[in-house]
This record gives sequence, structure tokens and C-alpha cells, in this order.
Amino acid sequence: MQGCKGLIIRMCLLAGLGCMACYAQSAAEDLFIDNLNEVIVENENARQLRIYSDALMQGVSDTIRLDAAIGLLIRKDKESRDVLIDAIGAKDNIPACMAVCRALIKGRSLGAAAGSLDMFLLPLIDTLRSTDAALARLGAEALLVYRFDQIGMPLSELVSSATADKQARLNGIYALQLRTEPDALRYLIQLLNDTDPEIVRGAELALQEVFGVPVGTGKQVWEKISQEINQKDPAEIRRERLLRQETRLREIQAERDRWQKLFLAALDKEFELVEAAAKTTYLLDKLSSDLPAIRLWALDKVQRFQTDAAAGLRDKLLLMLADENRQVRLAAAKVWSTMSALNPAERLMERYKEETDPQVAVALFEALGEACFFAFSPGSKVVLSPEFKTQTMLIADSYASKEDPEMAKKGAEVLRKLLELDGLTPKEATKYLETIKNRYLQETDKKGPVRGDLLAIMARLCSQGSQKVIAVKLYQQIFEDVLRNHDENSLVRQSAAAGMVSVDPTAAMKLFRELNINMDSSPTVRLIMIYLAGQSGTIEDMGWLMEQLGSNGEGELAWTAVMDILKRQDAKLVAEWSVRLEQSPSVGDQIREVLELAEQKAEAQKEGALLCDLQVRLLKWHLGKGSYEHVAAYREKLELNNTASVEVKKKALNQTNVYSVEAYLQLRKYSKISDVIGGMLRENTLSDKSEVLDVINSYFLSEKGTTEDKSSLLEFLSEISITNQQRWWQDKLEQWRKVMASNQVTPVTGNGGMP
Repeated sequence: MQGCKGLIIRMCLLAGLGCMACYAQSAAEDLFIDNLNEVIVENENARQLRIYSDALMQGVSDTIRLDAAIGLLIRKDKESRDVLIDAIGAKDNIPACMAVCRALIKGRSLGAAAGSLDMFLLPLIDTLRSTDAALARLGAEALLVYRFDQIGMPLSELVSSATADKQARLNGIYALQLRTEPDALRYLIQLLNDTDPEIVRGAELALQEVFGVPVGTGKQVWEKISQEINQKDPAEIRRERLLRQETRLREIQAERDRWQKLFLAALDKEFELVEAAAKTTYLLDKLSSDLPAIRLWALDKVQRFQTDAAAGLRDKLLLMLADENRQVRLAAAKVWSTMSALNPAERLMERYKEETDPQVAVALFEALGEACFFAFSPGSKVVLSPEFKTQTMLIADSYASKEDPEMAKKGAEVLRKLLELDGLTPKEATKYLETIKNRYLQETDKKGPVRGDLLAIMARLCSQGSQKVIAVKLYQQIFEDVLRNHDENSLVRQSAAAGMVSVDPTAAMKLFRELNINMDSSPTVRLIMIYLAGQSGTIEDMGWLMEQLGSNGEGELAWTAVMDILKRQDAKLVAEWSVRLEQSPSVGDQIREVLELAEQKAEAQKEGALLCDLQVRLLKWHLGKGSYEHVAAYREKLELNNTASVEVKKKALNQTNVYSVEAYLQLRKYSKISDVIGGMLRENTLSDKSEVLDVINSYFLSEKGTTEDKSSLLEFLSEISITNQQRWWQDKLEQWRKVMASNQVTPVTGNGGMP
């Protein structure tokens, strides 16, 4: 038993010794790892410091040097600061010195991240003594990171030192000019008393920049300004200076714009004088200008005059899609949207994928959509792969799905163009058509601004193109719902009305009548219904169309619709409506069109009685307008009318006897007057009291006509045969002879004496 206990104790001791050994080994390993990590960190810091130092002192570009200087500034350790101090003092390495100055300037925005900058103050003051003007200016600007009470003394000593280099003093003046503290400005004013004219001149220019006071201003003015400075804080001085700078900047920009406008106007005149054959070469030269304004001018001329692609113009325009100036790239993209025949599609796609400016990218996309549409249109000589069209449609689909309404509209418009072409499967077409539909519904939920535009695109897809059947199926109910719900947006209602017309004109007309679309507040919506009435309206639409006849902007189209409807009716119905229309003050002289239409239909349908009635009405209408030739023509039509019964024809002729004689007198057709009177005598419808004789009697008594004309008329009338019961006619002729004998009429000049 005791032996067992001893064995157990020995085993425990051995286990404990083993654990202690393991623990000691683990501790040693941890210590080794910690020391190793410290070495690694130290090595990494040293490596990073070396990289920054090399980049600062030997960087291949200003950007690399600046990044290195900022990296060192943020590290804030002594080693990094030493590198920066060495760099700023390296007179043989101006780029490194300038990089440190720029980093310190940026240090104003870094704040606490840059740490203390006190050690850079005197080295920056030393940069003002540099012979490199750019470095000196950067040093002056870098000094803005300090309070003026920190730099005031060394700056004052520099600018007032008679032994200091003159350029260094001028650099110090520039450093003072940048400050807004009153003390800095007072130092500048004191320098106006300096014995060196160049220093005085530099101080005056600096003060002019600060206060806007002209060079040469008297000392009394400066004394007053100095007193005013004492009453202002730096913030107020800063605001005033900023306002003066903004005003000056606007003046400079206005002057620049004026000269640019004058120069471009001169280019316009010069371009007008260039012969047509040389215009392309001229524009190519201007497109290569180093001034963006001139390149933009040339692009505008290319777009306006659509010059040919000779002499490398196409290649030049394609290169301008990658111009360094975004305005030029934008203008070039817009030019290409009108020059698809030159096959820019592939280059447009390349540039679209590379472009980083959103506005230019959109313009490239629109030009790409137009170029793709042109390439795949029937008859196009441009050859592109079907995959190119698919890729373009995918881009358009992404635009149409964007949240931005304007981008969505542009995407939908390109989809619309490409959907009108052949080459899509029903599944593909449905996908893109539904994209437009869903985007419209999304806009509708938000009452978005482009609902009308999207709905107009949907309406057009229902009216033309290879996907019309699918589009009608997807969009018809949307059009109807918009109209039934009377959407508050007139453009939306307008597009919906146009969509319904595209889908089914007959069904659309029925819906329009049901909803009284002719009473819509939108003139455009009303015009759509008026136009449709002309295409597929019936006689039941005549009532509301008559109400539109007097409307400004709608009356002309309403009258066209009225005539189109009447053209589809028979003669009797047209004649009936002519009576109603004649009573409308809005119809006026247009009633002639209706009467002539009814006349044509009556003649074609051999409606003799109706034809006589219409010809009588037309004869009277022309008489009222003084159109005597037409009166004579309609009298002849009545005489030749063989479709009416004898009694109807006689009645019509008797109705027009007086009117015909009036016209014949004006036309000096005296034989025709004799025919009318002779016929009446034969029919025993003429008496001494007849109105037609009053017309002839008035003619003889009047001063109208010449004696020869009246004699000729009397001669024709005298040849009429009469019966014994009509002897009174001879008395009438004798009466007119006596009138002529007692009233010798002086011939009237002009048109045979007739008015």
C-alpha cells in the first residue's frame, strides 16, 4: 500500500517538473516573439522613412514629392521632421523644398494630424531669401499656418532691412500682403516711407491688392486707412478683401468674355468668306487649336453646316471625344449624335466605357444610341455585329432604370429607337418594353416629372415599329387608366390620349366621347380628340365640333374635322348640316366648302331637286361676295341641270332671275339678260311690277355704264318676241329710250364703265 503511495508521489513530482519546464520554454518563446516584433516594427518604420525620404528628395513628379512630404508631416516623429527640415533647406533641390512648402500649406487643413510646426518657421522665412520666385511665393503662402505674432518680428526685420537683398524684401512684402491682421497691413503702410523706390512701389502694389486703392495715393489717405484698420479685426478685413477679390475676378472674367466674344465674331465673319470647298480644311485647322474656346467654336460650325468627312475630319472628330477639356468632349459627343452616317459607333462605345465625367458620358451614350439606330436601320451601309446592338440596349436599359428621372428618360428614348427595329425575339422585346413600363409606374408612384415623356415613348411604340403588338398589350390599360383617372399632369394626359389613338382609333373615339375629352383643360388633349374626330368621328361628333369652331388655336383643326366627317356622309345629310352651319357666326365664308361638297354628292347621287336647291344657295352666296362670274356659272348649271324635274328646275330658275340679271349687268352680258327676260315673258312670269325690271330700270337711271352699253342692252331687249297681251313691254322699252334721251350719260373710265 505504502509502495503504491510512493509511486504516485514520484509520478506527480515528475509531472510538475515537466510542466515547469514547459512553462519556462513558453515564456522564453513569448519574449523572443516580442523582441522580434519590435525589431520588425523598427525595421518597417525605418523602411517607410527611407521610402518617404527618397521620394521627397528624388521623386519623378511634383505629385510624388508632395505625397511624400505629407506622409512625413503626418508621422510627427523627430526623424521625419529632420528629413523635412533638410529638404526645406536644400538650396540645390528646389523641387523638394517646394514640396515641403506645399505640404505645410495643406497642413492648415490637416490640423492636429500635422502636429507642431514651430520648427519650420525660420526655414520658411529663409525661403523668402531664395532667388527662385516660385519657391519664395510658396514659402510666403506656407507662413499662413502661423499666427502673425509668431512671424511678425522676423518679417518686419526682413522687409525693413536696408542690407537685405531687394528681392528678399519684396518677397517679404508679398508675405505681408497675404495677411489680414492689422499689424501686417500697418507694416506695409510704413514701407511707403522707405528710401528705396522699388520697395515703395512693391508696398503700393500690395496695398492696392489689399484695399483696392490706386497706386500713388497720398499719405493722408493712408493715415486715415491706418486708423480704420485699428478698429477692425482680421475677420472683417478678410471679408472685405474677399469681396474686393470677387469683384475684381468678375471684372476680369467679364473682360475676358468680351474679348473672346469679339474674337469669335471675327472668326464667324472669316468663316463666311471661306469658299465652300475650303471650309472643311479651315475647320480642321481650328479644331487643332490649343484654345478650348476655338475648338468649341469649330465644333459648333461642324454641327451647323454638316461639312463632309474629307481631309481627315472624321478622324479628328473621333479624337476630340478624348479631348482634355470636358466641354470640348461634351460638344464633340453632341456633334456625333447628328453624324451617325460616318460610323462612329465603335469609338463612341470605347469612349463611353472610359469617360469619367457623368455629363459627357450621357452625351456619349445618346450619340451611341443614335449611331446604333442608324447602323441597324433598313438600307444602312454601316455594318455592326448584333452583339453591339445588344450591348447598347443593355446600357440603355440600365439608364432607363436609374433613379434620376432625366437619365431614365434618355435611356427609354434610346430603347424606343432600337425597339422599333427588327431583330429582337419576343422575349427580348418584352424585357425592354417592361423596363419602360416599370420605370413609368415608378415615376407615377412618386408623381415624377418625366411621366409624360415616358408615356409618350410608350405611345410611340404602340404606333410604329416591329414591337407594336407586344407594346399595345403591355401599355393599353395604362393609357386608359390615366384618362379615366384624369391625371393632374396635362402632359401625361396628352401622351395617354395619343397612346389610345395609336392602339385603336375607334375605341379611343368611343372613350373620348364617354369622358368628354373635348372639355379637357389641356388644349393639346382637345386637339388630339378633334384630330381623331376627323379620322374616325361620326355625325354625332358634329355638335361639340361646332362649339370648337370659334376657339383660338382649335377652330381650324375643328373645321377640318367637320369637313372630314361630312365627306363620309350622303348628300342629304351634308345639305342639312349646311343649314345649321350657315347659322353659326364662326363658320363665315367656310360654308362655301360645305355647299360645294353637298353639291358634288347630290350630283353624284342624282338628287336633282337637292342639287337645284344647293346651286341656288351657292349662286346667292357668290352674289353676296360680288363674285359675278360664279353667279353666271351657277345660272348656267341650273339651266343645264337634267336630273331635276321640269317644275323643280323652273322654280329654281325663277328664284335666281333677279340675281342673275344683277350679275349679267356687272359682266355686261346683255344677251344673257335678254334670255332671262325672254324666258320670263314666255312663261308669263314677268309683269310690269316684277323686281327684275326694277333692277334694269335702276341701271338705266343710274350713272353706271356708258351710253353705248345701255344702247346695246336696249337693243337686245327690243329683239324679244312678245304676244298681243304683252304690249306693255313695248311701253317699257319706250320709257327707257326716253330716259336715255333725256339723261345723256358721260362714259365712265376704267373696266368699261362698270364698277
